[in-house]
Amino acid sequence: MQEGKKKKFRTILLADSNSSTNDVMRRYIKNEKLAEEIISLENRNEQEEILRTGAVDVLVTGLKYKGFGIVKFAKELSPKTKIVICSGSVNSEDLAREIQPNVFIKKPVSMGEFIKAVRSLL
Repeated sequence: MQEGKKKKFRTILLADSNSSTNDVMRRYIKNEKLAEEIISLENRNEQEEILRTGAVDVLVTGLKYKGFGIVKFAKELSPKTKIVICSGSVNSEDLAREIQPNVFIKKPVSMGEFIKAVRSLL
């Protein structure tokens, strides 16, 4: 994180399986200047590669498809990485309790709710 007038994260990784969702979250984060770098990837191998660099402060993902696996991978590799899960799946709340993210947001997510959640991690 960078100190200064406004705190911001160094890097946020958007790892939702839906590129449209990633695009919307990217705009929210960019508009609010919450990160120096925003990386958006749908591919699990690419997500893991970025996480291995140790440069990711926050991982934002859903639980559909492979979201559960990438969260587990991130937690094992870098326990300091903050985890935000945005999901509308029927059993997502139960899964979220099991993997214990820093923040769980039920979809549909409003811009205000998402920004407030990310800011709470600063």
